[in-house]
Amino acid sequence: MSKFVFKNVIFSVETWQITIFSFAVGLASTISILPFGIALAWLFARKEWPLKSVVETVVLLPLVMPPVSTGLILLKIFGRRSPVGQWLYDRGIEIVFNWKGVLIAMAVMSLDR
Repeated sequence: MSKFVFKNVIFSVETWQITIFSFAVGLASTISILPFGIALAWLFARKEWPLKSVVETVVLLPLVMPPVSTGLILLKIFGRRSPVGQWLYDRGIEIVFNWKGVLIAMAVMSLDR
């Protein structure tokens, strides 16, 4: 790749738009997951309660699963043909292939970290 082509790619409007989008959604994901993460960490560290191991397993599942599998599960849950996705779509909330879907995916993938 020549220096000219590389410079045009790095400084293109599209590159900066996707960079700003990724930063904004990542920040929103971090802010939205922070209270849940702190609460879960406190519960896991301080309390013993029924089904604790089940909740820990569900929370840690995205850590051990390939990201593609997690994405497909989220697509199956929030797709228009699923009960959850259809319910949301009937209320005018579009999740799949939207910034909201990216936010949910980032939140799910970062909950266990």
